[in-house]
Amino acid sequence: MKKLVRPLVLGVLMIAVLLLSSCGDDDDTSTSADNPSAGDVSAPTAGEPDAPLGAGPYAIADLTVTYNHPDTGDIVYQFACFGDTATLVGEIDGVDAAQACTTLTNADVVDRLVNGPGDEACTEQYGGPETAAITGTLDGQAVDTTVDRANGCGIDDWDALLAPLLPAPRPFS
Repeated sequence: MKKLVRPLVLGVLMIAVLLLSSCGDDDDTSTSADNPSAGDVSAPTAGEPDAPLGAGPYAIADLTVTYNHPDTGDIVYQFACFGDTATLVGEIDGVDAAQACTTLTNADVVDRLVNGPGDEACTEQYGGPETAAITGTLDGQAVDTTVDRANGCGIDDWDALLAPLLPAPRPFS
């Protein structure tokens, strides 16, 4: 019986070594008619079955916006952007999930949302009583900022930089 076990153990070990050696880095970059994508190291695009999680044109974001105007009170809505998916939860006039999620890929928008307003001189003009508190995460970075229309910088942030994320300003008296 002992004579039978030893060759069996050696056979199992040899099979294990062969299996393990076939795992790991695959440096085969050849192409064949049977496998036309062999050696193709480009990442799959969104929508393909093997696309990486979150691949697509949108940033990875989960943001909540609390919009306030004296005529409307608080209106809360949320963006969920995940690579190839853009979702808006809550209804707000003039805000589109796809446009908002596309805007979140702009480096200036990311900087404003993550780091807050810059330390710049702003014109002393009043644009209205609206405020928008934006909280959540954007590409793994915390967002906790407020945008208002109390001066030229806030008006510019609202009307230009962050326009796809926020409703159009309401007339004020």
